[in-house]
Amino acid sequence: MGCEKCTNSRLPQCDLKLVSSCFEEDLKGRELQHISALEHICYDCLNFLQNQDNGYKEWKIRWEQDSLSQGTLRFVTQIKLRVLMSRYKKCIDCKKWRRVQTAHLKEDKIIENDVDEDFLQKFTCQNGHLRQENVYTEVGASYARLTLSKSCEPKEELSPMTKTLSFVSTICYPPLLKFSPAEKLFSGYYPDGVGQSVIDSSRSNFFWTIYYFYLIFRKCELIENDDEKGTPKKKTPRKVYRNRFFPSRKPRNTNSKGSCFALRNRRPFYQPGDNPAALTLKPDSFEPDEVAHYQSFPPAAQRLILAVRNLVVSMWSISPTILVTPDSCMQNAIIRGYIRAALPELFNLVIEFLTIKGIINFGIFEDIKRPLVLKNVPQKERETIVVVGAGPAGISTARQLHNFGFNVKVLEARNRIGGRVHDVWAPRVAAGAMVINGCQNNPIITMSRQIYHDVHILGSQCDLFVKSESIARGPDIRMEHHFNTILDILSDWRLDKKEDIPLIDAINLAHKEYVSQSHERYSKMEMKLLDFHINNLEYACGASLASVSALNWDQNERFPQFGGDHAIVTHGFSDVLEEVSKPLNILFEKPVAKIDHSGEKVIVETTSGEKIEADRCVVTIPIALMKKKTISFTPDLSPRKWRAVENIGAGLIEKCLLRFDSKWWSYKIGGADFFGSISVSGSDSGVDADDEHDTSGIFNVFYDIPCPESDHFTLMSIAAGASLEIYHSMSDAQLVSSAMATLQEIFKEITVPEALDFHITRWGKEEYSQMSYSFVKLGSSGSDYDEMAEPASDRLFFAGEATNRHYPQTVTGAYLSGVREAARIFTLEHRKRNPESKFYSDSIIKPELKSFLPQKRKSEAPQVKKPSKKIERRKSEPIPSM
Repeated sequence: MGCEKCTNSRLPQCDLKLVSSCFEEDLKGRELQHISALEHICYDCLNFLQNQDNGYKEWKIRWEQDSLSQGTLRFVTQIKLRVLMSRYKKCIDCKKWRRVQTAHLKEDKIIENDVDEDFLQKFTCQNGHLRQENVYTEVGASYARLTLSKSCEPKEELSPMTKTLSFVSTICYPPLLKFSPAEKLFSGYYPDGVGQSVIDSSRSNFFWTIYYFYLIFRKCELIENDDEKGTPKKKTPRKVYRNRFFPSRKPRNTNSKGSCFALRNRRPFYQPGDNPAALTLKPDSFEPDEVAHYQSFPPAAQRLILAVRNLVVSMWSISPTILVTPDSCMQNAIIRGYIRAALPELFNLVIEFLTIKGIINFGIFEDIKRPLVLKNVPQKERETIVVVGAGPAGISTARQLHNFGFNVKVLEARNRIGGRVHDVWAPRVAAGAMVINGCQNNPIITMSRQIYHDVHILGSQCDLFVKSESIARGPDIRMEHHFNTILDILSDWRLDKKEDIPLIDAINLAHKEYVSQSHERYSKMEMKLLDFHINNLEYACGASLASVSALNWDQNERFPQFGGDHAIVTHGFSDVLEEVSKPLNILFEKPVAKIDHSGEKVIVETTSGEKIEADRCVVTIPIALMKKKTISFTPDLSPRKWRAVENIGAGLIEKCLLRFDSKWWSYKIGGADFFGSISVSGSDSGVDADDEHDTSGIFNVFYDIPCPESDHFTLMSIAAGASLEIYHSMSDAQLVSSAMATLQEIFKEITVPEALDFHITRWGKEEYSQMSYSFVKLGSSGSDYDEMAEPASDRLFFAGEATNRHYPQTVTGAYLSGVREAARIFTLEHRKRNPESKFYSDSIIKPELKSFLPQKRKSEAPQVKKPSKKIERRKSEPIPSM
């Protein structure tokens, strides 16, 4: 019968040859099990393994303990793929693929074990390899036999087909990776469900014992998990999440040094039961854009691709300072069979896709001599891209495109890079953006690691004072709980509301409704504590709450956000951006006045009249400048785009930085990252209906800014919301005096020393910023951010935090918007160059398809309700990055 899946004229042969009938020349009428286009197993060998091989039975028992694979055929196939198939390695000298047998290598003491990772990296033909030769008998008959050769002279016996992606498409049973570094990152899944071998693993029984006790320590419960047929499976652990509404106050953690921080914030894959998180992948199924990208491959090939993807992402997560290449991945891809020869092409496909998405191979490296993507495109044929603006979005766009191989020019209006990222003094202190919102899988954290810079983890302690007296913990907790309750009421209230109202009005209504139903009464001090939380919400929004949408002010939280701790880059964001921008061609003091994208080329004209021609252009200027139409477009932008520009708010906060020669405040603060002052003037009737604010002091919160390896210490305070009008009416000296007066009131036991230096920001008046970060204005929604992200044409694109619906207001959001546009530009260029290509569809930018690969875990992840605003809007967790 042969193999029904093979259409070539060549008669398939059994590759196992465990029984005498496999050596017969005439195999017609024999039924063969298809493994790949060049590999088959006859059913006589399958029966032999099943009924007579004791090793098979022992191996099957071990396999069943932690495997999804069921059925005799699957087990036998895995034995064949794992143990009995030939091993192929590439000679580092002649670059030819050779068939290797471990027996003679052990005998010659070249290796000690069947799997030797060092041997994979240094194999040469001189180590010995098997080759097939025809032997002729005296009567003229011939037969094939294997001989041992230690020379590079014999030609390669592998078919050229085995080195192509088309061969990957012919496999029926994907091989499982052995001893993969990826296995440590998804221990909550069945190994073969994520492409890993069940037995050939680096995790010993001791590991699983420790892991079991770890789960008990985390208060896990055991659940029953059934397979598709309803057969009960063994009990498996599922996490129980603790209440985080009232986090314990913890002492200050000075920095992120040590492996614990790195491990805690490297979570590239979900574990069963995890909450949704940004930039986190499912190890047992494709993401929507991957579904579209690999849809031409059959299911078995997709399973192999999934395992390859997991390995690639794991290698990057473990060592983000080293570029991931097919060669580096091959050193960790331990499998048998012809498929190993096709892995370099498969790794190249997967690495290129993940690089374009910005999942791997991003950030800070020495200038890359060879493009990561456009390797085969001559330099003269590569497109030229102009990026307007050298802030985080512009720098990320330009660096990604530069790494891909494009010709990139960056036009910056200022005489420095960074945009609204600006650091002062030495060591640097942030006068602009400073907070990393969630360290887990955050690309800013990755880039900080690449230059070996630490970050300071923000604690949850915030000491509050009335004049110089510390506020008791009881009222503080009570009002924090009340504020969180108000936000929960707002979440329920807006479910059936269509007409938007100002956020401050919604807070007033929620507060009064709660008071009327609960009959609670609050003192003057407690109401001022509530005002403290409202003021911090103004800081989070960057605007007076009278201008903020009550329906959509936190629209980004409907999407997975970055988990982990909030942090401050102790050396400033500028160090990271400067390192990223080193290989870029940045032209300073080139403010752009006009962009003409009506023809085949884009013409960018500066205010001085200089014209620059390019194939495409990316605009990354702040939304405040878009509102003032500082750049004219030909043809003009669509009415929908201008409507989105109008709808998105341009938020603003200002900072006062004070530098001292000692940390004189530490005697009273006790290790907190920030402390505040509360004034008890006013009434106790509730939140003021007319939204009047106490203007007796502009600065009511001070941040202790960490400056490692420095003899200088910095306090920073922020003005936001209604207090900005007063702030802008005062001189620098007056603002410093106001801040010093507040400090003296808190620390009246001592004489507060004079500041050695100070810095007062004026972002609202800065010509090329005129804002801090965006906010959802009254009457607008998250769809306005989506509209801002839409390109005006195939030649004009937009990036920046105000174009990122998922992560607005942050440096991370700005950076990722640049990554998004670089991927979009590559996709368009790829289609132009390869119009019939089956790779790189729109889904790489707009994933809308659903994954069709099964998601089978040791315990299925439950639908965990997203944490309420109680977590995200505590006074101790500043949300925006400035």
